[in-house]
Amino acid sequence: MPLSEFDIISRFFAQPDLSFAVPGIDQGIGDDAAILSVPDDQVVTASMDVLVADVHFPAGADAAKIGQRALAVNLSDLAAMGSKPWCFTLGLIIPEADAQWLQNLASGLSVLAQRYQCPLVGGDISRGPLSLSIQVQGLNHRDKLIRRAGAQPGDLILVTGTLGDGAFGLASVTNEPVQIKQIKGHPLKFDPQNDAQATHFNAAYWAPEPPVNFAERIAGRVSAGLDISDGLLGDLAHILQASAVGARIELAKLPYSSHAQAVSDPTSCELAALYGGDDYELCLTANPSELEGLNSLAEQSGLSLTVIGEIVAELGLQCIDVDGETVDHSPSSYQHFKR
Repeated sequence: MPLSEFDIISRFFAQPDLSFAVPGIDQGIGDDAAILSVPDDQVVTASMDVLVADVHFPAGADAAKIGQRALAVNLSDLAAMGSKPWCFTLGLIIPEADAQWLQNLASGLSVLAQRYQCPLVGGDISRGPLSLSIQVQGLNHRDKLIRRAGAQPGDLILVTGTLGDGAFGLASVTNEPVQIKQIKGHPLKFDPQNDAQATHFNAAYWAPEPPVNFAERIAGRVSAGLDISDGLLGDLAHILQASAVGARIELAKLPYSSHAQAVSDPTSCELAALYGGDDYELCLTANPSELEGLNSLAEQSGLSLTVIGEIVAELGLQCIDVDGETVDHSPSSYQHFKR
C-alpha cells in the first residue's frame, strides 16, 4: 500500500529520536499546532531556510546527508544570534513517498536534533519537486542577544574556525572546480591528493558544525555578529551596514585549514574564504578588552578564534595584503536573484 501523509508523519517523524520532549514543549507532533511555553525571562528567536534540490544540494544525494545539512544550516542562524536551540518544524515536498529515503532523511535530521536537544515539533508534507523548509526556534535571555548592529570603531573583527572549506566542499560534492561568480569567474583550484582530503571536504559540505554552544556562552560579550553562510566579505558587509561603520581586514590573517592549503594555492584559498560561503562559522566584533575571555571560552569549546581586522569609523571595507597595500575586493556575496 502507498504511504499516506499521515503514515509518513507517524512512521518516520513522530519518533522518539526526532520528536522528543524538552522543557517548554507542551505539545509537539500530534495536534494541529505545537504548544510552546516560553520561560518568563527569555525571548524566542526564529529563523527559516528553504533548501531546494539542485540549488542547495544535489537531488540524488543521500537523504541522510540532506537532512543533516538542512538542520545544520538552520542551527547556524541560531548560533549567529547566540541562541540556545529549542525546537524546529519541517516543511517537506517530495516527488514520491519512498520509505527508505524518508527513513534516511529522518535519521540525518535526528543526528543534530539529539546533539542539540532540539526536537521536531510539527510541519507539513506535500507532493512536488524536492525541497525542504526548516524553521528553527531558539531561546535567549533578553539582554544576551547577538545582533548585526552594535559594532563600534576600535572593535576587533574575529572569526571562529577556518574559512574556505565550504567552497572546497562544494567542489568535492560536484567533483569539479566551483566558479565563484563574484570574482569574475575565477576558477577555484581544487585538487585533493588522497581519500582523507576528499573525506574532509565532503564532510565540510554535508556536515558543517556551527559553533552553537560557544555562541550561547559569548552572547552579551560581543558587540555584533552573524554566521558566515554567503562568504566573509558579503556577510561582514551586513554588520557594517547595520552598525554604520567600516572595517579593515588583514588578508594574511585569514585562517585556513591544513587540508585547504594542501589541495589549493594561496589565491584560491583567499578567494574561497572571502567569497565562497557555506562555512557556517561566526564573524564577530568585540571590544579588545573582551579578547582574553573570548579566547578562553573558545578554547573550552574546542574552537579556534582568530582576529582578522578591526572596525573603523570610515565607511567601507578595506582588504590589506601582507605588504600593507589595499587590495580591490568588492564586498559581495551569493544572491539567488542577482543577475
